[in-house]
Amino acid sequence: GINAEYMGKDKNRKQGHDESRHVNFLRQMQKVNMDTEPTGWYRSSFYGYFINPQLVREHYLFQKRCNGAVLLVYDPYSTCTGRLALRAYRLTDAFMKFLDGNKLSAGEFQKSNIDMHTVFEELPIQIHNSHMVHAYLYELRERKTTGWGHDDRLRCDFDRLYMEQSSRIVNDLRALGTSIEHYLFEGAMWQKWQRDAYHQRRRRDKEITERQAENQTRRMKNLPELPIDDIKRKYPPVEDPDRLGAALVTAQINQYCGSVSDNISQALSKLCVAQGLNGDVR
Repeated sequence: GINAEYMGKDKNRKQGHDESRHVNFLRQMQKVNMDTEPTGWYRSSFYGYFINPQLVREHYLFQKRCNGAVLLVYDPYSTCTGRLALRAYRLTDAFMKFLDGNKLSAGEFQKSNIDMHTVFEELPIQIHNSHMVHAYLYELRERKTTGWGHDDRLRCDFDRLYMEQSSRIVNDLRALGTSIEHYLFEGAMWQKWQRDAYHQRRRRDKEITERQAENQTRRMKNLPELPIDDIKRKYPPVEDPDRLGAALVTAQINQYCGSVSDNISQALSKLCVAQGLNGDVR
């Protein structure tokens, strides 16, 4: 199994309070004979949204301290519709080395061959129930088959054939549209930087050309030349903007596209099963 350590996100709390709360939490786990070795942390995901720069930086620090640290992402909304939406992720080794360089420019992304597929890697999850849980499930099954302690709430014959998937797909498409807008904003900011850098280079090159022509005239008059370095210092090279946000937006778009595809596939499968049942009834 995977034990998750919860990392609070409330920035208003002091670090000392967080550490004491963490220590108390581990002590309580030790009292009930639970494994207290931290192997990662978890967070809830609403409509599949969880990839953002803040999460990546937090997990980078966690994975830096513990190489085997994982991130558990739990989607309560998807779980309510009949499937356990629980996934485990970790940053790839290539992306960890890339973040060590502290340069997140577009050129560094291309040089390191980093894209949306090389940020996170998904890990398989195996869930093991304790003996008490197995006993409880056996008791529920006996109640249903023998009628002992019969309860209508235990009936779940058709729960898995719940056909309503439109709301989830609509929410995914709406979130996908929002992510595309964020991507377009990142692209607009990148184009603005390119325009600003281009105009600065043009102004610098123009002044250098004028200074060189003036120095040529001064040489003909046996006058000292004017320095060119002051012009270069006047127009320092513009640093590339941080492209981590754009890379993570594309990764989030990929997540939404996968979610839409999965939901549509499940809806079509349930529809085919329902059509088969209707045919058998007739």
